[in-house]
Amino acid sequence: MQVTTLLREVFDGLNLKLVIYAVTLDGGNYKCYVDSTHYLNTNKSLTINGIDYVVVAFEIDKTVTLMGASSPTVGSHLLTAPYFTHGKLKAVNKELSFKQPTEIIPLVWNFELQPRTRPAEVDTSIESTGTVKLFFMATANYEDFTTAQHYTECIEPMNNLVNSFIIGLDTHKRTGLVFEGLRMNHAKFTTGGQATASDENNVLPLYISGIELELTIPIILSTTCPTREYPSLVGASFNSGFDVAFEID
Repeated sequence: MQVTTLLREVFDGLNLKLVIYAVTLDGGNYKCYVDSTHYLNTNKSLTINGIDYVVVAFEIDKTVTLMGASSPTVGSHLLTAPYFTHGKLKAVNKELSFKQPTEIIPLVWNFELQPRTRPAEVDTSIESTGTVKLFFMATANYEDFTTAQHYTECIEPMNNLVNSFIIGLDTHKRTGLVFEGLRMNHAKFTTGGQATASDENNVLPLYISGIELELTIPIILSTTCPTREYPSLVGASFNSGFDVAFEID
């Protein structure tokens, strides 16, 4: 199995449920009390029971204040999975340039190339192992955000997403023991370290902030036997008369 295939399966299988246990009026908006805010932040759009809402305020893992046509219902509501992509910088830049920010945020980018090694032991359950580099990113405002706002609006929500991803990764049937080697915050996802801010360039064609994550991920051998699939026959089958004709008296 390719590591990108495993990662995509994990992201597609994330069960990001916004559990609303109470709703109160807040001016003309609806303040929802929740178990987890997941990746939600200010101005993020979401749909609940067919009604579109926009987040106007939130307290991380406490409340989400929504603007919409009617009050959201108490209960569990599934959020959309993050947009996952993989590849080198140039290829990913080209891919994202054709997308609207609303289509790809939150964004998870698996940076390639990533070497994988196969164990020398013949009796091991490990198929391959290696380190992956992932970037979990949310929309940021480089002009107006303070550093504290970058953390509140982007880094803390992305940290929630990282934690949910690691749980999903640990429970995937093809994942071995995962080791986290790095978790780094990026208030601005730029080519930092320059003398002035004007010398910095965006890494991707977006104003984003978030978290860089490095994990060592072993992939274990599959223990599922392949299933044979027989094609359906074209034409009529032999009738009982054909079988009888070959019986020996």
